[in-house]
Amino acid sequence: MNHTTAHQPASPARTFLLFISLLMFFVLLGAVVSTEAQSARHPRHRRLQNDLLAEMKDTVELVEAQPSATAKRANVARNRSGTYEAFTLDVPIDGDENNVRETIFIQDKRQGKIYEVRGFDFPRPFADLAWMNETTLIFDQRMQPRSAVHYAIDVQRRKLIAAASF
Repeated sequence: MNHTTAHQPASPARTFLLFISLLMFFVLLGAVVSTEAQSARHPRHRRLQNDLLAEMKDTVELVEAQPSATAKRANVARNRSGTYEAFTLDVPIDGDENNVRETIFIQDKRQGKIYEVRGFDFPRPFADLAWMNETTLIFDQRMQPRSAVHYAIDVQRRKLIAAASF
């Protein structure tokens, strides 16, 4: 028995169905790419809520400081070009070595200056220090087990530019 079947062209209905399927695939792919592009402002936190910048922008400041040279730096993050380095130190509150608060410092390697980030009234640790670009430091501060605030500081302008809970 010799079964040979000739290849038959697809029916117009099948071709139309294939065309619609491919079209839907590319529409959905475009929607996903578009959503990712819109949320790129804060790549680690896509579900930012409650903008807190208006409340905090006047309280957070970068002040030139001289932290202890022997203090152990933690959470160290350098920008890509190496011109800025951010880190945290445990700083005694009112000179009491047993009562410390984690504080963020930013070192400007070009000018040889170190700045302390002041204005965070919550005695909670900071996390995920990272550089969004050459001059924008981003980090988080956990407020409760299931909520935190994401911050962004423009180091060049010495200004808080984003504060949002997530």
